[in-house]
Amino acid sequence: MTPLHCASIAGHVDVLNELLSHCPKSIMDLTSRKETALHLALKNDQVEVFEALVNWLQRHWQHDLLRWKDQEGNNVLHLAVLLKGHNKVKLVQVVEPLLHHRGILVRKSVKINSKNKHGFTALDLILMEKVPMGQDQGKVESILRGVGAKTGHDDTGRETRIALTRKWVLTHYIKTVLKYFSFRVDLDTPNEIRNALFIVVALIATATYQTGITPPSDLWQDTNLVYL
Repeated sequence: MTPLHCASIAGHVDVLNELLSHCPKSIMDLTSRKETALHLALKNDQVEVFEALVNWLQRHWQHDLLRWKDQEGNNVLHLAVLLKGHNKVKLVQVVEPLLHHRGILVRKSVKINSKNKHGFTALDLILMEKVPMGQDQGKVESILRGVGAKTGHDDTGRETRIALTRKWVLTHYIKTVLKYFSFRVDLDTPNEIRNALFIVVALIATATYQTGITPPSDLWQDTNLVYL
């Protein structure tokens, strides 16, 4: 652990700024748990230190540090929604600037739908709160959803949706139809086989087209997702 890490934990903004002015490369130092100074500030409820660090990153074009993950796979957005103690009330003041008011480079660097080692996104962590969600937490959820945040199990990619559609068609149509039109070579004539296969192809084409236009409701339920 470096002096910068200690300053972040203790909440000494002046010391932190002084250290960075003399050794700017120290911002990239990691603890044994792969934590940056930003991780440590949030884990220790030091919101003012975190804000000072983000300001420094913006001035020095070091935005990429916002996407770095600790040993648990958490980036700063994961940790921001997990603020503890009295700083629960500062959730909005931390999350909203990151995603709205600090410029496009910050927004792009903060990976909104990044998953930690447990497969959870920042939205997952907000929704998993064991205590009743307060006004600020509810607003943070709205902020996250407004910029396209997903839960870890949301299937929002176009390729994923197409794959699910094909799988659904295969399960609900093709296997049943093929079983129904199965034939025995020693009894069925070539014309009967050809007619049966023609019907199978027609049904598959129709089912795929209809499913692509109106996917089955059980594949995805959230119609309020925002696609970026």
